[in-house]
Amino acid sequence: MLRSLRAQLSFIFLGFLLLVVSSVLVTFLAIQTQRDDATVINLAGRQRMLSQKMTWLALAQPASNELTRAVELFDQTLYALHDGGNTFDSTDHPVTLPAPPDAELRAQIGEAVRLWTTFRVHLQAGDAVTLQNESPRILAQLDSIVSAFEARAQAKITRLQLTQFIFLISAIVLLALGYLVTR
Repeated sequence: MLRSLRAQLSFIFLGFLLLVVSSVLVTFLAIQTQRDDATVINLAGRQRMLSQKMTWLALAQPASNELTRAVELFDQTLYALHDGGNTFDSTDHPVTLPAPPDAELRAQIGEAVRLWTTFRVHLQAGDAVTLQNESPRILAQLDSIVSAFEARAQAKITRLQLTQFIFLISAIVLLALGYLVTR
């Protein structure tokens, strides 16, 4: 079947075409997921800042509209991180977040939801001593969530690099095969 030079070269060129198309598709898919990962990481990081801002506002300006807005945004974003859903980015544009990719991360966010439920009560009561004690706990949990999202994003990049390396090795093999056939 692959006796003629034309058939052998056609097979090699088809292999190159498939490698290039596959490589481009994998790269485009990875770029899209990285864009989503960046949004999620940014919003999780914003949650950290919002927790600190709410603590300060609850102690300095407990009746401010800014505190009410920060509580609403934190609440909406936390539940969007936990279940997937809609919230707003830093420029107040609506974004839709995917559900967490695995049960471990969902459990971490669930713990933040649990801490938030208690923390929110203390925010509204303006209990300074409890706020100062609870603030580091929720902040540490949010740090851990951001780190977990970052680790998962880095793992995706590593998988993409490995895939691209495999494509490169395959292309070199096809090139060597083409050289041997034409020689």
